[in-house]
Amino acid sequence: CKRSGMSQGAIFKHFPTKFDLVAAAIVRLYEQLVDDYRYAVADLPDGSEKITGCLDALWALYETPRLLAVFDLHTAARTDPELREVMRSVEKPHWANIQGLAGEIFPEMADNPLFAGAIDLLISTVQGAAISGLARRDEVKETRLKIALELVARHFLEVVDAN
Repeated sequence: CKRSGMSQGAIFKHFPTKFDLVAAAIVRLYEQLVDDYRYAVADLPDGSEKITGCLDALWALYETPRLLAVFDLHTAARTDPELREVMRSVEKPHWANIQGLAGEIFPEMADNPLFAGAIDLLISTVQGAAISGLARRDEVKETRLKIALELVARHFLEVVDAN
């Protein structure tokens, strides 16, 4: 309330329940993350550098305070049934936004039935690496993983091109 410059009463006039308020805040957080990524990859050249740039931007995004806040929300949702319900209500549209952005970035692949799974794999892998690196970052392991992900992404492109 303090940060927004509004009183609690004014906030709850716009959001009738705590659920609505928290859901709106998380939706906004997710929108900002998608916008941040869209901006980071906007000027990447086509070709092989595009994959590298997209993966680098994804790694960088997972080191931002906004993404750390998402990790905290997921952790808290494990033991907070109300928050878990909020997270479930906003996750599906968020993943649809991610898939939509991936289709904007790689329109030539968006219709491939394997594309959504490839995006899920890349994001889940980076997310897992980011979470495991919260307590102790292992740059050697991170570098190996980045190389492996780039190889997977490039192989996927080759498969799509061949079909």
